[in-house]
Amino acid sequence: MLEGAAGSKVSRLVGPELKKELERILENLGLEGRKIRSAIPQKNKGILIEMENDHAATWINEADNREAFCRAVGPNVAVKSRTYSIIAYNTPLNVDPDNQQHREEICEVNHLEENAIVAMRWAKPIQRRSPGQKTAHLILSVADANIANRAIANGLTICSRRVYVDKIRKEPTRCLKCQGWNHFAAECTSETDKCSNCTEEHRTVNCPNPHRRACVLCKSDGHGSWSRECPTFLKKVEECNRRNPENALQFIPTTEPWTWTTHPEEQQPRTAADTYQPTHSLPRGDPLARNKNRLGPAERLPGWDTYIPPESWNQDNYVSDWSIPPQQQPNPTQATSSNPNPIPSNA
Repeated sequence: MLEGAAGSKVSRLVGPELKKELERILENLGLEGRKIRSAIPQKNKGILIEMENDHAATWINEADNREAFCRAVGPNVAVKSRTYSIIAYNTPLNVDPDNQQHREEICEVNHLEENAIVAMRWAKPIQRRSPGQKTAHLILSVADANIANRAIANGLTICSRRVYVDKIRKEPTRCLKCQGWNHFAAECTSETDKCSNCTEEHRTVNCPNPHRRACVLCKSDGHGSWSRECPTFLKKVEECNRRNPENALQFIPTTEPWTWTTHPEEQQPRTAADTYQPTHSLPRGDPLARNKNRLGPAERLPGWDTYIPPESWNQDNYVSDWSIPPQQQPNPTQATSSNPNPIPSNA
């Protein structure tokens, strides 16, 4: 993420022109071959850059190269370190996302580094909560991919409650002015605003009928343009998933092979003879289904964070020991001193 580019030449460019200019700068600095996959201006005036391959990413991550690149882009340009977004479902409302002490307490309870959680925010605006609501979904920005993956695999303890955690996936961009796709309100060319609640020509925050529901996108009543159940939105999500194969992965991909596995929703039914796939995490669409969807012992294979000892099969708060390599983890299909009755491999 490039910050401080306002006023520079690249701040006036968008789309292919922005990507071409940044690639020209990198080529002048000595980076050869394929360089940038995408360069997307952000709402905060920053520029999000995705490198084309590992060689380009390694080159830009070197301190000297990064400083030279920032100077070439603009005098006040700096690179903001990347964070990884995860979502904690059904988090108690006692949490204050803006309170630094709350973030530190979550890190301490879950045995994370003190500043592992960079920021937190609620997934849905507070004013749209239901009367008597006790929990809500909390989005956390984490500084390290390994910490994020550990939270996805094991969950987090927040306010003495064990919560299910999932990865934030890329979704289509919706304009908050015209309710159209693939651009932000600051770039919108529409002359009038469209309300996401009632479809009339005014800003959503000024809607005189906030309880009316009509959709600009699919031209139907019963839901707002912001609804995640809108057929048009679901179609756009499918298109976005096809353009971003990383959305199908359960974890944030790193150099560890176990992070390359697909999400359980994307997997086909499998047997014990299939290649290892993690099965500890719950289905993304039903965070409350921990008990009814728990896999039996015969369906678990040895590997990172997949083995659960027999005495813990009915415990929802069990956390595996990540310090044990996969090769040394017990296999429930083999007889051991602690498991004298092995589970048949074809069970």
